[in-house]
Amino acid sequence: MQHMRTALYLDFDNVLSGLCELDPLAAERFATDPGVWLRRLSEILESGARRRWLVLRCYLNPSGYVPMGTERRYFSRYRAAFVRAGFEIVDCPRYNTTKNGADIRVVVDAIDALSREPVCEEFIIASGDSDMTPLLQRLRRADRRTLVMSPLDAAKAYTSIADQVLNGHQILALVQGESIDLDDESGEITTEGNGIGHPEPFSVDNSGAYESFRSIVSREYDDAAEPLNLASLAQQLRTDTAAVDRGCGDDAAGRRGAWG
Repeated sequence: MQHMRTALYLDFDNVLSGLCELDPLAAERFATDPGVWLRRLSEILESGARRRWLVLRCYLNPSGYVPMGTERRYFSRYRAAFVRAGFEIVDCPRYNTTKNGADIRVVVDAIDALSREPVCEEFIIASGDSDMTPLLQRLRRADRRTLVMSPLDAAKAYTSIADQVLNGHQILALVQGESIDLDDESGEITTEGNGIGHPEPFSVDNSGAYESFRSIVSREYDDAAEPLNLASLAQQLRTDTAAVDRGCGDDAAGRRGAWG
């Protein structure tokens, strides 16, 4: 089988913080079991080849944290999980109140990899930091393939240079084992759909699905002790309303058979 020799540089603080804004539970899975999404990432190439990881580096501020509910989840608690997945951990404590130096370390290490053997054919930059733009320009001049994994909206000048971009919703799909439409820039998750990578339209004429939709939203709103996470709610709605919709379709088919 053909392989793509790949280097992956993960700005852990940037990616985890961004994913937490979209879906805290999926973000926790990203951090606690990186081997799962790493295996899936090795398989999603348009050419049908697999990625062979020559470099796996995770840049992490050990004293950094993200708030989850009333708890602080310190990044250091995830260190062992990434070591077990084969990552080399690069500690990046803060230089000042805003920067931890991870972006500079990524740039230096990636440029260094350009001059080493064996040659890395592809560079994956997992960061939404547009300070990486000059790095992507340098990699393009060296005729290397680039993929950006950006959990939140990144500057167009940054993402337009990359050969491929995985946005936050596509990263969540990668973590959760859902299918990913690599040609869909909107980042729609396509676990349910019409076979061409787009979800089926929801029809309000289907009273069962509509009632399910309304009851789920009402229940979650009434039970919520804090602001709702819309990404998690949307995924739950897709799953629950699709099940109701299939059930209604089976009932309708049965009625047509009885009347026919």
